[in-house]
Amino acid sequence: MLRVVILVEIALIALAGLLHGQSTPYPAAMMTSSGVRIWDFGGQGMGHFKIGVHIGTGSRMEEELHHTGLAHFVEHCLFKSTMERSTSERDSAERERGIDHNGWTGPDSTFYWFRGPPTQAEWMVGQVGDMMARPRFDPTDVKQEVNVVIDEIRLRNPQDIKDTLVEGLLYRGHPLARAVGGDRDHIRTFDADDVRAFHRTHYRAENMIVAFRGSGSREDLLQWIEAAFKDVRTGGTMKPGVVQPRAWSGERLLTGLSMAQGTLITGYHIRKRDPRTLAALWILESAIPHRLFKEIRTKRALAYDGGSADVVARVNAWRLELRIQAGSREPIEEIRRIFAQTLDQMAHLDDEEFQTTRRNVIRQIRGSKLDDVVGKTWQLMLTGSSPPDPIRELKALTVDDVREVAEREFRSDHRFVLTNDLAALTATGISPWIPIIGTLLVALLVFDAFFGFRYARRIARTPRQYVRR
Repeated sequence: MLRVVILVEIALIALAGLLHGQSTPYPAAMMTSSGVRIWDFGGQGMGHFKIGVHIGTGSRMEEELHHTGLAHFVEHCLFKSTMERSTSERDSAERERGIDHNGWTGPDSTFYWFRGPPTQAEWMVGQVGDMMARPRFDPTDVKQEVNVVIDEIRLRNPQDIKDTLVEGLLYRGHPLARAVGGDRDHIRTFDADDVRAFHRTHYRAENMIVAFRGSGSREDLLQWIEAAFKDVRTGGTMKPGVVQPRAWSGERLLTGLSMAQGTLITGYHIRKRDPRTLAALWILESAIPHRLFKEIRTKRALAYDGGSADVVARVNAWRLELRIQAGSREPIEEIRRIFAQTLDQMAHLDDEEFQTTRRNVIRQIRGSKLDDVVGKTWQLMLTGSSPPDPIRELKALTVDDVREVAEREFRSDHRFVLTNDLAALTATGISPWIPIIGTLLVALLVFDAFFGFRYARRIARTPRQYVRR
């Protein structure tokens, strides 16, 4: 009976693709009997097979403040022993079969993946199913992983630190402002009960997507996934009921960064969140860096880095963000003007550039890493697109759609500017003396408080000496 159901699903997917004018939807979407979504991203003929599991939960869903870092910690613990295999047994099997694995945790989601030869697809499906449905969470494993995670936090690269600093400023007072890795003091308190409770609450069928790409019989793959995930708990929700952050807009001097180099991070909070807006943002994300590189590096030679643009689409919090890192702070003021001019030009994007950019974005999506394309498809699904198909949304987009999104969303009251160069802020009317005077006043207050306290303490200890004088 299961084989018949799978064959019918495959036939319906092919029919839906023909009706939409393409051979198959991207991804082909199915569902297990337990309610786990399955996304097939093709890849027949590839020399490897990759399977991933996307969980619609992350550090943002850590309800208790003293449990910050728990989502990331659970990700680590799930790569330990399961009810079927110990950690050492799994590691040995992976080495013998030529398989590697990894995972990551973000504010809204967590991703796990395995990659290996297509002949090992069944083993990989079974292993990732064991992790999701039947983890052991042995207290000894959990205790050992505490030290590993703390050491990972110590080794955070400068880019991670900068990302945490930026989101801390943009979403102050909201869970999005917290570091995904959490606090080391909190992590030291985690035990197996904490890990089991978080897993039991969030790792449910409705909150889970199994995605794969590579060679292999689709009928066999669907049967293996059905069997591997049959014991996953049900009763969750894919779209987390999280509070929308109050996003900060304005201009601020970045502190805590190297003052020898110049840093500029600017962009816009996106207010309307629907499939058309998201697809238009993907076009802008690709078109803007091309123009920035041409203007900043090729034409004016202001910096080695031509600048980047990224769509950061959290649940209930989207932004388009432009960044650049220069060897000195000297060109940042001029680069900021180039950023502003480039963003203004997007409301007048010409059709030829739009067509070229759209072809490139579609090509990039088809060739991107599995976790990247799953992330884009998941973002699209949360906007209500059904079935979520990034290629279809891009093909339906017009140049007028992109212009309208740029004109509507790139408004001054939606804009944020973060930089460690004071002159770049001065150019917008902020007096350079304000932060300088403020810093001097704080220094004077600290000086007065410190020496005033010392003087008062001396008087309290030897009052007669000062009275006689």
